[in-house]
Amino acid sequence: MSNISQRYSTPESVANSRKSLRKNNITDDVFYVTDIKNLRELEFDFNIPGVNDEWKMRFKLLFIECCGGYDDSDKQSLVGNGSSISSKHLALRRWVTWACENLIDVPLTQWKEIDFRGFLRDALRNNITLSGSDSEKELLGMRSISVITVCMNISRKGYLKGTLIDGVTCALPPNFLQTSLEDVLIENGTSFYEWTKGGSWESIPITVTMMLLANAIDLLRSSTTKFLVAYFNQQRSELRVGMRSLFVNSYFSYFCKYGKMRSTCQESKDAFIALKASIEDTIGNKETGFPLSHEVINEHCRNVHDACIVIMLALTGVRVSELTSVCSDDYKQEVDGTWVFNSELIKTNFGLSEVRTMSGLVAEAANTLVDLSYVTKKNRLDGQALPLFGRYYNRDDFDTDSNIRDVLRSTSGGSFRYRLNKYYQHFLEGFEGDIELLCPSIHPHRFRHSFVEFALRRFDGNVIEAIRQHFRHHAGSYFTHCYTDNKLSEEVKNSLERAYIRELLERMVDGGESDDFTGPAAAYVKRIAKAINYLDISEVDAFIEELSEENELLVAHEYGFCLVRKETRHLAKCLNKKTQIPILENGCFELCSGCANSMHSKKGNEESITRIAVSHQNMLENFPIKGTTAHNVSENTVKRARIILNEMEA
Repeated sequence: MSNISQRYSTPESVANSRKSLRKNNITDDVFYVTDIKNLRELEFDFNIPGVNDEWKMRFKLLFIECCGGYDDSDKQSLVGNGSSISSKHLALRRWVTWACENLIDVPLTQWKEIDFRGFLRDALRNNITLSGSDSEKELLGMRSISVITVCMNISRKGYLKGTLIDGVTCALPPNFLQTSLEDVLIENGTSFYEWTKGGSWESIPITVTMMLLANAIDLLRSSTTKFLVAYFNQQRSELRVGMRSLFVNSYFSYFCKYGKMRSTCQESKDAFIALKASIEDTIGNKETGFPLSHEVINEHCRNVHDACIVIMLALTGVRVSELTSVCSDDYKQEVDGTWVFNSELIKTNFGLSEVRTMSGLVAEAANTLVDLSYVTKKNRLDGQALPLFGRYYNRDDFDTDSNIRDVLRSTSGGSFRYRLNKYYQHFLEGFEGDIELLCPSIHPHRFRHSFVEFALRRFDGNVIEAIRQHFRHHAGSYFTHCYTDNKLSEEVKNSLERAYIRELLERMVDGGESDDFTGPAAAYVKRIAKAINYLDISEVDAFIEELSEENELLVAHEYGFCLVRKETRHLAKCLNKKTQIPILENGCFELCSGCANSMHSKKGNEESITRIAVSHQNMLENFPIKGTTAHNVSENTVKRARIILNEMEA
């Protein structure tokens, strides 16, 4: 992370900011850049351990060039897009740090192609140690490396124009990035193509993601979290109890124990009564004092924030850069019960805000983040927009609500990655090494793959119920198509679908009672497996692989699965006769229930099929006019539903 701080300004002050922009002397160690778009002043530090004065000067001059030069040459002021400039500042820090460790006496004009190659390879491996950085030793993403190459081009143009006294002169070939980095990427289990498309991280194993999510959900819904939500809600009200009474002189504990106020206590008795009642309502028994120290409160709130990072990454497919931009007022509940939030889709939507739906666990996590705070984070009277992941649960935040500009805090992407891995390492402590062998570490981008896998499994009874219910909220609309909506490359998406097809086949061939699949597609698999059940255990894997190659399409519905084999594609009820391609997204129970490519899981689909059958049965009873199209459809639907449900029972 770069050494950046930010000071927020009022709209009125920013409107006149060009009259009073900060002056940046070249001898200063801190530069100020006004980001007018986001109403803030950014502060950039150029003090880096190990960087000598000559390279520090190059750093500053290059930074000014990356800002587009001085906005006013006389005032030496800098303005620009804060996000872009922050990225370039970080890229330049990597550059000068590496240069001082490897080529400290060589000016940029004398760098050769091999020097740039070595720098980019170390940058990709994240081997450049930045002071104050909390990043893990994971590969850098394409965006971070591309910002470095942008800075290189700016350096070359600046030197050729004469605005820089030292700069890049080496002309790098068009495929330089690929030839320099491809072997490093292959060593780390990805291809150059996947890396450039944002798919540089392999999926977290689905079992690990489910266990991690289950842990996060338990923490989110724990009795301690419920207690702290009630506590912070009380402390944001007019009837709040002071820090000293709770944690220093024990006035509140004295009141709980004896039912009366100490003579030296200046606080309202009504506040003590309200907090005591809130505690007893949450805990369920009478309390003789405040049950938690503030150290315990801080630790639990940190863990809940980390759990919410896991929940939002895994169940929305959101990028870390988007999460850091979400404010507490960026989400709301519509009249139909759907929750929506805005996020800055910098990478995929050209920096424009886009509305995304959220529901279930994500909405629950967002509300909890808002609640665990001494500061009012949502619908503030002063109009301030506070970051959703802003951490305002320290004792120092108790009296800052009216002066929030002094404590505005957001969380950076690097901090998210750091906290995520801290949470994961703590999670691993509950197991004896098996999980760590399966998945030694995690990275935010890998959760985008998990999002796809959960979207595929949203009606599968093999997914824990809390997650399944979360994804079922928008069945047939947003989540039906979410995993094709700019989340991953087509290659990765197809790979995950193939893996899920294989998993379903394994569960059917295994013959266990956990799924109990029925329907034509399942019957075919079971029949083939039974006919060759003499296979040695070592041959089963090859058999399943061969079987999976026969199946080419998969879609999960609330009432079952469409699993299309090449040989039965032409029998699909949703077949487009002109293109001879099944349009699986157009499936419905009335159509799919009689299809040769359908199958159903008792554990995952019985409830939905029963509901569909009851709905159509009510239609027949209330509108008993026979011969109509509607009557015939309902009659056939009820008949097919009964057949499927009877097969499940059998």
